[in-house]
Amino acid sequence: MLTREIGPHTLFKELNRYLDSTDLSLSQVARNLGVSKGHLSEIKNGKADPALNTGLRILKLCGLEPEERKAWAHFYNRTISDEYLEVHADVDHVYALKLNEKASFRLAHDIDFLNAYTDIVNKMEEGVPLVDLR
Repeated sequence: MLTREIGPHTLFKELNRYLDSTDLSLSQVARNLGVSKGHLSEIKNGKADPALNTGLRILKLCGLEPEERKAWAHFYNRTISDEYLEVHADVDHVYALKLNEKASFRLAHDIDFLNAYTDIVNKMEEGVPLVDLR
């Protein structure tokens, strides 16, 4: 579950919050991240975007949870490339097809799985949230 809103200003807001809460200098943080002090200063002031891996390292250092960093990476990729969106949609489509094929095979060959699936579908129609079924 995301505990923060992820958006275009997440990186420099979190970096500034981290720097304000620690006794480390910008030079020390830059050295720990493997970037120049000048580049980190530009990121801190919202004047530069880091490479994806650098941004993820910064957010990890700032204490963001893995799912928050993942959401930021997804946001980052969406904002920099239409090709990313196209590839992401293609991969999701292929994965959904494979999942449907696998589920169809199991439904046809596993009576317990078929019964569980039927129960889930019936409960969803009654308005029971999927999370409660899990």
